[in-house]
Amino acid sequence: MLEKEDEEAKNWFNDKLPKFWSKSHFRTTTKCDMLLNNLCESFNGLKPILKAREKPILGLLEGIQIYVMKRMNQKREVVLKYKGTLCPRIRKLVEEKKEQAATSIPTRAGQLLFQVQTMYGEHFSLDLNGRTCSCRVWDLTGIPC
Repeated sequence: MLEKEDEEAKNWFNDKLPKFWSKSHFRTTTKCDMLLNNLCESFNGLKPILKAREKPILGLLEGIQIYVMKRMNQKREVVLKYKGTLCPRIRKLVEEKKEQAATSIPTRAGQLLFQVQTMYGEHFSLDLNGRTCSCRVWDLTGIPC
């Protein structure tokens, strides 16, 4: 079907292993479901890094080292003041998931196993002990779906 739309796109996919472009083949040990990671672009666009890039190699490395040390210390101070068990962004995601779950119907299939049906008729297998779901969201992100 893709070849009818765009032969070049079909060839691009055929030349790469599915583990690089399909969530169904992503590893679940890293807990990240993003296909692209713009961390490098974000890092390279920071003012301290841009300034450091104008220097010779040792100056560049020292500039990066100083920036990273300052950044880690800032984050360390924030974390030491935080009292919650989940960081605020993840807590917000879990609350959103709880609201979405109100429209789903779980059916017990074992001790900690459930078959979940959504209001749209989708069915998922959920294992609370293994912390997995057949939708793979929990597997990929580490956040219950």
